[in-house]
Amino acid sequence: MTYLIAKSLHLLSVFAWFAALACLPRLLAEATVEPQSDAEQRRLLKLAERLCRFALIATVPVLLTGFWLWFGFEFKGGWLHYKATLAFGLLAYTLHCRRILFDIRAGRNARSTTWLKVFAHGQIAVLAVMVVLVVFKPF
Repeated sequence: MTYLIAKSLHLLSVFAWFAALACLPRLLAEATVEPQSDAEQRRLLKLAERLCRFALIATVPVLLTGFWLWFGFEFKGGWLHYKATLAFGLLAYTLHCRRILFDIRAGRNARSTTWLKVFAHGQIAVLAVMVVLVVFKPF
């Protein structure tokens, strides 16, 4: 029963994290579209800031429940090491989104809207690989 609770908490926190990661880069791309009013850009950046904060907060239960599952229930296998590596890569992705947000707010953004739109799809590819690793446990 404890295993099912840990797994449920992990999945719910992953869903929350990915919901934020699916929207955050798109908001950043929208905030760089020209022409738009300063008020509209400030509104988008404020929303992106809140979403970024939520994504970083959601990362904590993802990692805690992930470690709980890994060490508390003695999960084994190479697939788990790859999944954990990808999870920390997504943490770096989240922090990079935060850096982009700060750059846009400070007027130092060197990235195009097109680059940001392509960047917005990065986490989806990682999620697909993680799902395959978890479901098939190939090694």
